[in-house]
Amino acid sequence: MKSDPSPRIPFPRRPRTLIMPALVALTVLLLAITLHGVTARRNLLPHEIAFSIFSAAGVLAIALSRFLDASLAHRRRHLWGWLGALTTGIGLSALTILAPAEMLPLVNVVLDLAVIIIAILVGRAAAFLAIAITASTELAVLCSSSHTPLQWLQYIALPLLGVILVETIARLSRATSDRIHRLELIHEFSRQVTSSLETGQVLSLLNATIQKIIEADSYYVGLLQDDHIALDLFYDDGEYFNAVRIPTKSTLAGWVIEHQKPLLIPDLRRDEKPVGLTGYLIGKRRPSLSWVGVPITTARLKGIIALSSYTPEAFDHNDLELLENLAQHAALALDNALRYAEVEELSHLDSLTQVYNHGYFLEVLQKQTDEALLSNTPLSLIMLDIDHFKRYNDTYGHLAGDEILRRLCAIIRRHIKRTDAIGRWGGEEFVISLPTATGMQAFQVARRIQQSMAATAIHSREGKTIPAPTVSQGIAVFPDEADEIFPLIDLADRRLYIAKGRGRNQIEPREEHWRIARP
Repeated sequence: MKSDPSPRIPFPRRPRTLIMPALVALTVLLLAITLHGVTARRNLLPHEIAFSIFSAAGVLAIALSRFLDASLAHRRRHLWGWLGALTTGIGLSALTILAPAEMLPLVNVVLDLAVIIIAILVGRAAAFLAIAITASTELAVLCSSSHTPLQWLQYIALPLLGVILVETIARLSRATSDRIHRLELIHEFSRQVTSSLETGQVLSLLNATIQKIIEADSYYVGLLQDDHIALDLFYDDGEYFNAVRIPTKSTLAGWVIEHQKPLLIPDLRRDEKPVGLTGYLIGKRRPSLSWVGVPITTARLKGIIALSSYTPEAFDHNDLELLENLAQHAALALDNALRYAEVEELSHLDSLTQVYNHGYFLEVLQKQTDEALLSNTPLSLIMLDIDHFKRYNDTYGHLAGDEILRRLCAIIRRHIKRTDAIGRWGGEEFVISLPTATGMQAFQVARRIQQSMAATAIHSREGKTIPAPTVSQGIAVFPDEADEIFPLIDLADRRLYIAKGRGRNQIEPREEHWRIARP
């Protein structure tokens, strides 16, 4: 992944404040050169007078540039900057030609100060233009007479210093612009996730932001679940990996989460790792050579954002700080999404039994039957009702009745898969959907529920054993017996009442039916 190239903006944060020291020094130096000529105790030669006049003109040019800089629009200000660089080069060339030999080093100091200002305000190219014009003129002057090697070195050193200064400023400018650009991307991520309440959308935004702000071969976002870390987002060399888990024990990610500290290892081959940590390969099974990870922490979750690279020294402390900044925003967004998901989940559940309520179960069943049609697989439905539940409540009390409802749902959960669903249809009636299950398989589930209920007993507040009631169940199979959800429910409900009519504690149809029909 490559980070987005940042726009070329030389020192976007208040550049005119940055140039003030150099501008003041340049002004003072030009004034000093001018006063030196004015206060000279000897008659000045014509070129020395011209030298002083040009120095004074430089001071006036600085004052004029400050006025124009404040009054011109941005685009014209940039053109003025290039014109200023050209004028500076020509003016310094004139000073070079007119300067007495002993004043030539001062001209070079003026050049260095001027190019610092130009590099910050306009950019590297304009500064190099001013250096090139001045240096070429100075070279011509030097070649016109004889000089010792030391004098050549003195005259050339300061223009070379100007080149070094401009290059340093340009690199610092790029680094500053890049950092600001990456911080702006993190700010944009923070702004976008404030309106997102879905974990998937938060992870999608986080994925896009990580790719833009830091160059890495592999990265993941993981959340702590018991003794392992579930990677909800994991890319390795551009390939997405699903349902990956990392143990917390003896792994870099586990250390970050356990100690709640960031960890940067520039070179995994030689840099020391925390004691007891070993390598753990995931993804493409290719060892990384550099790694950085930061914790994600809120009151309800713990996790990690980690990046790795197949090259050493891929990350530095600037990357670590940016990643910590991003992790803080991501933690709040994921916490909000999880909170919303919990509230959303509770709105789908029956408050007493914690199974799906009537309305949401219908939504789940519709999705499951749609998937069954696409995959050409069956779906079985069990309608279940507690026998003589009103009499049970009247005899043992509503608290005992509530406990039986909860106990029944716990028993059902033990006998079905995670992909199955339970809903409270109303009162003491429940409905169970079993995707991919045949009628015979549904009958076997119903029988296990029946047997488990028969073996269940609860206790009153006085410690007395209260026998559990029996249950009656009706089964229907989609799409063989009904190809829409409401006819399917009606069929299972009719069979439930047939089971009750047979004396209760029955399953309808009987096992023989499924052996013959085998739907």
